[in-house]
Amino acid sequence: MKIGFIGFGEVSFTIASILLKNKSKNKANVELYSCSENRSEKTKQLMKSIGIKDLKTIENLFKVVDIIISANSPVSALKIAKTYDKNIKKIFIDFNNISPETTNKISNIIGNNFIKGSIIGNIKSKEHIIYLSGEKSEKIEILKDYGLNIKIVGKSPEIASKIKILRSIYTKGVSALLVETLNIAKSMNLEETTLNTIAIGECNNFKTKAISRKENSLKNAKRKYEEMCEILEYLNGFKDNSYEDIDYTMIKSIAKKFKYLNKNYEN
Repeated sequence: MKIGFIGFGEVSFTIASILLKNKSKNKANVELYSCSENRSEKTKQLMKSIGIKDLKTIENLFKVVDIIISANSPVSALKIAKTYDKNIKKIFIDFNNISPETTNKISNIIGNNFIKGSIIGNIKSKEHIIYLSGEKSEKIEILKDYGLNIKIVGKSPEIASKIKILRSIYTKGVSALLVETLNIAKSMNLEETTLNTIAIGECNNFKTKAISRKENSLKNAKRKYEEMCEILEYLNGFKDNSYEDIDYTMIKSIAKKFKYLNKNYEN
């Protein structure tokens, strides 16, 4: 089984590491590939660090592998899908945080070999779930045997995307409010006390998780803003006479907050 990654950031690196760790437990071998063309030196070193075979170009990747995994930024997902050649008939899995509308555009390009994947939770955690939807989702259930917690949710690719955006609205809203609250508290020299008071009645290890959530929000503000823009674009088209009572004020505020964080907290 030959799997190729288009984009080799944290998500691809983690998935590749999980597959390599578990391949010794299975009879079927797994070979992993990516392409370094137009990629940073950091990405090339990441590929090299776990022995990913470099095929240099996307065209070469399409020719060699059986399964293609696209894990990039939301803004590049459609552009990457347009490089797909229908004649090769390879399974194409999209792990980008894109709207159902963009998902359908990609599905129209790739056809029934397209599978939408939505990663719920931290992919590094054992508790992660990968929701898959698409006509050929069942064909890659074998990846369960390689350490990936896969759950198939339907034949239509947009189902997994809808699940992801609904969760994203909530989690990014919580993150945006947390960052804003703690920044105000910090200006009053009450950040630690505020964390302690919020922690009352919350989950175990709340303070540790809250600090991690804040740091992640600041570090990835640009990507989160792009994802919120995708969500809003979809919702604007989704809103018709049947849903005229839906108010998107809070969702717009979340997008605006991450835009502000990206501009003012550059890493």
